[in-house]
Amino acid sequence: YCAAKWNGKLFVGTNQGVFYITENELTSPNVLSKMKMITGTQGQVWDLKVIDDRLYCGHNKGLKEILPNLSIIEPYPIGTGIYTISEAKIQDKDLLILSTYQSVKIIDKKSKEVFSPGQISEPINNAEVDHLGNIWLEHFNRGVYRCKLDDGLSGFRSFSYYGGNNKDSLSYKMKLFKVGGRIVLLGDSKFYTYDDIANKIISNTVLDKCFETISYIK
Repeated sequence: YCAAKWNGKLFVGTNQGVFYITENELTSPNVLSKMKMITGTQGQVWDLKVIDDRLYCGHNKGLKEILPNLSIIEPYPIGTGIYTISEAKIQDKDLLILSTYQSVKIIDKKSKEVFSPGQISEPINNAEVDHLGNIWLEHFNRGVYRCKLDDGLSGFRSFSYYGGNNKDSLSYKMKLFKVGGRIVLLGDSKFYTYDDIANKIISNTVLDKCFETISYIK
């Protein structure tokens, strides 16, 4: 599901846990048989991310951190499964953004506080922050949200919903990612982007043209 190189090792996240191998073993014969599981990571692993030279693990049982000696700690009390981990600077604060089984969690890296904006209490399997400080949330199986955090980080000042059950002609299920630092949405093999001047979702004609001969894009 994910992988990261850190501290002279390659770490691989699977549905059984996190496995690792030293970089100098990567060219040896039967390389997969040399991989070892890290005790304490058993279960579904969704994401591995190196942030501030720390290795975080998005896990079915919450947020874990793998230390250089390969022991495991839980650096923040999250209390639910984590799909993705990303970092962002919003309101001059350095944040971790976690998409989780129960909406999104915001961590202030300096104060170490964990915030749970309450307006959206649904599974979110991806989160991205755009150049305007909007947090985009991909619902587990329908639509996306564009959200603006309030000054206290504990809630959303405003949010808009696209796709899903809306009558906005957008696909029911939308995938969320970034291209060139800009938010891009993909649904039914069509690409979209956010026009912040018009404040609406528009077709991404460049990407549509690139993939016009291909169906069922993932």
